[in-house]
Amino acid sequence: MENGKSMKKLGKNVFIIALGNFGSKFLVFLLVPFYTFYLTPKEYGLSDLIVMSVMVLLPILTLSIGDGLFRFNLDNQDRNKTFSSAIGVWLVAMLLVLVGVLIVSFIVGFYILTILVALLIAFQSLYIILQQQIRSMNYLKLYASSGIILTIVLVLSNIVCLKYLGLGVNGFLFSQVLAFFVGNLLILAFGRVISLFSFRDMSKSLLKKMLNYSMPLIPNSLLWWVLQVADRYIITFFLGVGTAGLYTVATKIPNILYIIHGVFFQAWSLTVLEEKKENQSSFFAQVFSAYSLLFFVS
Repeated sequence: MENGKSMKKLGKNVFIIALGNFGSKFLVFLLVPFYTFYLTPKEYGLSDLIVMSVMVLLPILTLSIGDGLFRFNLDNQDRNKTFSSAIGVWLVAMLLVLVGVLIVSFIVGFYILTILVALLIAFQSLYIILQQQIRSMNYLKLYASSGIILTIVLVLSNIVCLKYLGLGVNGFLFSQVLAFFVGNLLILAFGRVISLFSFRDMSKSLLKKMLNYSMPLIPNSLLWWVLQVADRYIITFFLGVGTAGLYTVATKIPNILYIIHGVFFQAWSLTVLEEKKENQSSFFAQVFSAYSLLFFVS
């Protein structure tokens, strides 16, 4: 009976998180024919390498603080202190990004591409933190809707930038930047998170505990990068960016399974931390059976 309630809650969390993730990821998958039509293989390969490289840098720059924020919020910690401390880490990371932009601009010259990459890092890393905050506050409808709105903006801006303006790689990245910017604005407007931030609420002792939890997760992110991105760098090195672009398009199909796994894992972690049962072995076994069946069918 108790497991039935837990499974029901898990199913609800999967559905809501799927709305946000499939909105922002599955629809982007459907954009692949659009990208391959308006971008050359070389341009698409370069764009994908930049986006994937940003994904690798995010957990390193922010020390995966979003995971620590989510975990300690569910542990009934002071949300003002946890959120303010996480934003403190983000601000330091953005300072490093600014220094990096200045160094790169000094060495190779000023390029719009460099600014777009820096803005993408800033807005995407902030979006991850804000999403973890509202997810821990159980604002799952806002969590889902922010992903859907982000996707709508991404699709529309891609159409304008690539089809009508012909901006190429810069247009692709600008669409990413604009989408995450709008996603952040949506959460800040409706998520009641602005009032949580204060420099006075930054806590060194709490931040240390949060980092003790989040930093060991960085190698996990890097290993996912090895699985997802390292082969593209190797292909680029030996065969060129154009071939890497073709390879990237091909990998979009099996990536559907990765999206399904990501949705389930987020819903699963949220449900487990919410339930906090003393004896969860039967619940774990039941969920693992459902999880295995889901992937077998997929």
